[in-house]
Amino acid sequence: MLKKNKVLEYLHLWGAKIGPLGASFIGDGLKENSTLKSLAMGNNDIATMGAHTLAKSLRDNSALTFLDISENECGDGGALAFADTLKDFNRTLEHLDLSDNEITEFGARCLARALKENNVITELTLAYNKITEKENMNEHKKIAWIMFGN
Repeated sequence: MLKKNKVLEYLHLWGAKIGPLGASFIGDGLKENSTLKSLAMGNNDIATMGAHTLAKSLRDNSALTFLDISENECGDGGALAFADTLKDFNRTLEHLDLSDNEITEFGARCLARALKENNVITELTLAYNKITEKENMNEHKKIAWIMFGN
């Protein structure tokens, strides 16, 4: 659907329980999609594997500016996958919501290091994760911390 779609700009799949396999299909579609700007996929149980697939798909995507994959148990593995993509490949994504994903200080540090190399991301949300060293990220002024809670 996403590969051939030339009209859809916003897709909201909150709580659809698509899992890692569904995230893989969406990721494949994102690689070739040039119209989708906003994708909300919170609470879908995509886990680390699904986050990895989505992060990798952003390397080829030239349209997506907003991605919400909150409440998906992506963990540090998912954070690391996004950090790798944000560091070297991101050209369009401005807002990434990774809230409530079991991300620890390690994952947050990986994301912070990636953002030093990224001039596109303007908002990264990491609320309700397992991060206690908030000051580690404060130096990255381009990150807007929203609802930073544990």
